[in-house]
Amino acid sequence: MHALSSDLIDEFGSGHVRTLLSLGGRVPVLRYTGSGSQAWEFSVEGAFFGQFDASQSLENIGWDGWYGFLFSWRFASAWSTKLHYRHMSSHLGDEFIERTGRERIGYTREDFTLGLAWEPVRGATVYGEGGVGYHDGASRQEALYFQFGAQYRDDDPILWDIFDWQIAADVQMFQEDDYDPGITVQGALLVPMARPGQQFRIALEFHTGRVLLAELSEFSEDYLALIFAWDF
Repeated sequence: MHALSSDLIDEFGSGHVRTLLSLGGRVPVLRYTGSGSQAWEFSVEGAFFGQFDASQSLENIGWDGWYGFLFSWRFASAWSTKLHYRHMSSHLGDEFIERTGRERIGYTREDFTLGLAWEPVRGATVYGEGGVGYHDGASRQEALYFQFGAQYRDDDPILWDIFDWQIAADVQMFQEDDYDPGITVQGALLVPMARPGQQFRIALEFHTGRVLLAELSEFSEDYLALIFAWDF
């Protein structure tokens, strides 16, 4: 990623160029398919998201880790809902702490989220959700957050009949930030694999708003990122 502007540059001397590493997945545990389009699923998830500063010998700025449980229910052909529990903990890298003197504020969030999604046409999804945190570890944290967005995927291959394509936009608003919106937009080329749901993704992403690392979420930045991902 390349930070176009960032409070981390001004406040801590971090570089414009960073490497992002995201690992994670969601595993279905129970699934039921009823008559028509109705179905429900219970799944577990876990993930890691880290940032490394290319200008400081790939110093680890910080990382977020979380696990969660998700109950999702498609109750009509175009409508589905979810109830989501998540535990998230955010950390700063040791070298970042030594270099900057910044101490960990202990940002930890446990919350429940209720979401609703609508698929108006094939390949398109519009969604919204709201969450309530019931445990936090930092004094700046507040309970409420909201998220909404839309995405569209076209399964008709383009570019030598190889790539599908997808566009998406997402907005997140936290009570602790006075609901100042964080906006992320992504366009992607997709190479489907043999197994359903498995794909290789090349994406260009733009973000403006709070820093994605929760330990540093009091700061803001704008960035462009080139993403290479394998969804399996």
